[in-house]
Amino acid sequence: MRIRTFLTSLICIASLSFSASAAIRPEVGEPLQEAMKLVAAQDYDAAMARVDAAAKVVNKSDEETLVIEQVRKYLNAIDPGHRSLQYPGRSE
Repeated sequence: MRIRTFLTSLICIASLSFSASAAIRPEVGEPLQEAMKLVAAQDYDAAMARVDAAAKVVNKSDEETLVIEQVRKYLNAIDPGHRSLQYPGRSE
């Protein structure tokens, strides 16, 4: 399980790095990169706060929105029971 999580993390980080250089603005990409560092430190509340900050940026491109949701899904996958990782508006 740890290997799968590690590999998924690497893929997600690589995707962010590639996307950040291609079409992700710094005001979106930087919070997402910070979120991934916080995930590595297992600080999921702070990581989701950084994802939420990226999501609040106005006039996001479709690609930026997609990357934000990919990171949100990744956080939910590594700790599905963590309340702060649920999608906004989702009821349990």
